[in-house]
Amino acid sequence: MSTPDTAFLSHSSGDSEFVVQVAGYLTRCFGRIYCYEEWQRAGNVVAKMQEECVESTFLIFFIGSATSVSNWQREEVNAAQKLGKKFVVVQLPDGDGNRCEVPGWGIFTGNVNAIRVAEKSTEAARKAAEEICRRCNLTWQGADGLPAEPNLFSYEKQIIDFYVRLRSGKIDDPEREADREMVLKGCSLHWPTVPRRAETPSIENKLVPKVGEARKDDACVRVKALESATECGLVDFTFPEAGPREYVCFPKPERDRMKVAVLVVGGIAPGINAVIDGIVQRHYLYATEGGYGPKLDIYGLLNGVEAFKDWDNSHRLLVNDSEHHKGRNRRLETPQHAHEGGSILGTCRDDELIKEATRHFELDRVVRRLNDHDILYVIGGDGGMRLAHAIRSYAIHAGRTGDRELTVVGIPKTMDNDILWVWQSFGFMSAVEKAREVIEHIHTEVTSNPRLGIVQLFGSVSGFVVSHAVLAGSTPDCYLALVPEVAFKLREVAGYLRGKLNKHAPLVRGLIVMAESALPEDALEVLAELREAQVHSGAHPDPILTDAEENAVNAYLQLGKAGKTLSGQTSDHLRTACLKLVSKGLEFFLKRYSLRKGDGWEKLRVVTNEPRHIIRAIPPSCQDIITGRRLGSLAVDNAMAGYTDFMISQWLTEFVLVPLPLVILGRKRIHRDGIFWKSVLAKTESWECFR
Repeated sequence: MSTPDTAFLSHSSGDSEFVVQVAGYLTRCFGRIYCYEEWQRAGNVVAKMQEECVESTFLIFFIGSATSVSNWQREEVNAAQKLGKKFVVVQLPDGDGNRCEVPGWGIFTGNVNAIRVAEKSTEAARKAAEEICRRCNLTWQGADGLPAEPNLFSYEKQIIDFYVRLRSGKIDDPEREADREMVLKGCSLHWPTVPRRAETPSIENKLVPKVGEARKDDACVRVKALESATECGLVDFTFPEAGPREYVCFPKPERDRMKVAVLVVGGIAPGINAVIDGIVQRHYLYATEGGYGPKLDIYGLLNGVEAFKDWDNSHRLLVNDSEHHKGRNRRLETPQHAHEGGSILGTCRDDELIKEATRHFELDRVVRRLNDHDILYVIGGDGGMRLAHAIRSYAIHAGRTGDRELTVVGIPKTMDNDILWVWQSFGFMSAVEKAREVIEHIHTEVTSNPRLGIVQLFGSVSGFVVSHAVLAGSTPDCYLALVPEVAFKLREVAGYLRGKLNKHAPLVRGLIVMAESALPEDALEVLAELREAQVHSGAHPDPILTDAEENAVNAYLQLGKAGKTLSGQTSDHLRTACLKLVSKGLEFFLKRYSLRKGDGWEKLRVVTNEPRHIIRAIPPSCQDIITGRRLGSLAVDNAMAGYTDFMISQWLTEFVLVPLPLVILGRKRIHRDGIFWKSVLAKTESWECFR
């Protein structure tokens, strides 16, 4: 929820790293944050700083080790004091950990009630920001732990390089202003680690070595396998290795029952039921071997986040007790469904958890519903991983700590293959194989009954399904792959297709595969030209796009101009608008070409096909089932050992625990200058479309 209040952060250069972290948390709580460094105090910036200090609602004054000699801070305080600004004072420790003395000048001559910070850590920065908000009478917006701006990165190497730069120099280096902005938008100053419950795991794991040798607590996997990794300090950038540990934290001896919940959010994908089965079977094995089988409750939450709205009617018991077992003739409810497509628990998306204005209300309800649960597993895409981290962060904010702490684990599921730190998501290659099959069938149609076919596949911000399916296909007349990562103009596409399709004239045929959010840069110009042509022809007016579709196009184009990408799924309005503009626009341009040439182009027919729902509803392959079960089992092993706020994933050659704060920094996308995309261009010979 935005606010018109603004804050000017006054601090010395010696405290820059900590203050920038605080500023990152405050960015979402104030209308704007002004936070300058020593290297920015030059030229016209000084006048700008003075102006912003005057305009700010609050002056947040950090007392650090260099406060007594900082003339800049004196000027800032004096200017704000003359104007009667509201002050919040934060007292920081010096290099030896001692609290810095309060100055004896200006506003400090009286009794100052300062916020006292014991250490300059990330957690201390969060707590300081929360207290600053309280003293400014503002709503704390950092309880969900999410970045102020989503989709900061589109590739894991970008994140690795970012942290290498932070490690190699201070955040206030003038050459790293862009990195500083990333911190302000939500990146941690230090490489995130996987947290563990406060208590030391003390219950012997009786599954070792039955399910595998126990992993040591310090077993880890480097994020980069290149030999050069040792040269740039990457040896400490690691993920904990997934697997069973020697000791576990559950079940709690003081509790009558151990309660676990499984939640599926987002769209379906082949392999979801295998993941659920992996979770259930491994938990059941822990319970039977540990002697607490009758005390284990595993609930499947029905229909995604809708379960939290109708809590009393939204559970499915996945491990039956003895009474139900006799009636149903089975104890576990999941093994017989592992090979099926879809989700036995249902699923949905909830926009209320995406919108910042309603997110905190929704999270409060979720955490209250899970008040007596020990572990929550969230199976979902990038939005699901954000939700998992937000639930865990909000649970801590609400006081779920110590013995009551809620363990939250994310398990990646995406047809788009766009989750960061996932080597390849389950179901993705099945989707690619089915998409390739559909393309082959449509190719048969458009070559037998000549026409231009346009197939629209998945791809909210990433064109991995489109590009993989095109690259794997054998159709000679698939001339183009349109993905959201690579800009294109429809006029240039039409010019390219004229040359390709002309060889088939007068019976023009060919195929284009596009992602659901592949919108041409000249969309508005194309729309205007289509409408103008309608007026001149005197034909019955066709609205071309609905008002909602046109609004979605305008919003999407504005997002692109701001250098941002979609957050969440592609709306139905944008999806249909993209397909309409590409299909109708190409038909218009190509037929207009026929009026000049008179060579049969007027016979061109354009057909569209949207097989998305068929593709994601297919049964899982053997690989999907195996991967899904492994992810579910390993998620349980590490949740039982006390790890939390992580995503289970295969990275490089191993299964690992990825800190969710790293996962939610963006969405993986195709890089137009990369070898993979160049291979797609070579396959379709479409270089000239994407100059």
